[in-house]
Amino acid sequence: SVEEGLRKQNEALEKIVETIQRENPNAKILFLATISPNKKRYAFKQVNLSPQAREQWAEERIAYIKNHIYFASSRGIPLVNAFQKSLDKSGDGQLIYISKDDYIHPSPAGVYFVSREIADYIMANNLLE
Repeated sequence: SVEEGLRKQNEALEKIVETIQRENPNAKILFLATISPNKKRYAFKQVNLSPQAREQWAEERIAYIKNHIYFASSRGIPLVNAFQKSLDKSGDGQLIYISKDDYIHPSPAGVYFVSREIADYIMANNLLE
């Protein structure tokens, strides 16, 4: 279930952050909330789904992204929120950022967008000092 998956995601994130902090106390941790899937096209060329199932699959991925965002914010971990900025006016993932090969992964424009968001955040927050 999604609830069980989110619980496992939180457990994994806790272990990851704990390990990084233990092994390298001076490490700077930055989370990235990646681009949003598109509910109408998610995995379009990969899986034969009804429109309702396609939307449900996308909503599940969105739940994990939102949980990732909540995890970071609730623990004071800096967050690059490409997810929010990748949404169109209706709240769906903009297709320009999604690969037309599989409608799952970022397109070249999506990779550039996410990379730019990360770089801008790092520079604006002086994280390279």
